[in-house]
Amino acid sequence: MIAETKYVVTGTVVVPANGSRDLVFKVDAMTQRNVRLVGWFHVTSKSENEVEVFVADDSVYQDWSQGRRITPRYNSGRTIAGDIDVKIPATTGRYHLVFNNVFSASVKYVEAQIRLEYYVPVTPTPSSSG
Repeated sequence: MIAETKYVVTGTVVVPANGSRDLVFKVDAMTQRNVRLVGWFHVTSKSENEVEVFVADDSVYQDWSQGRRITPRYNSGRTIAGDIDVKIPATTGRYHLVFNNVFSASVKYVEAQIRLEYYVPVTPTPSSSG
């Protein structure tokens, strides 16, 4: 297997007041193995600097967007900084990295570097006999 990395976010995420920012990433069980979402985030806003970050599969995210209570794969709680290291299941699907600010009337600026790390299976090449 070959190790691969794909960035979901690197740089500043602007999270609207009383809103959220949803970054979607996809996992393909046929081509990605041992998938993890890994990285860090830090709110750089000066006032009211807490934000909530969570990771959820598509159905859980849909429940959250409709106001239902959810249990995401990762939830930072309200905080100014955090590290993420989340194992993503070996199933094909869409996932959401959400920067949630619905509880605040001020825009948040969040520096983040978060990536998918996974292994790609290598298909053996047939050897030729001569």
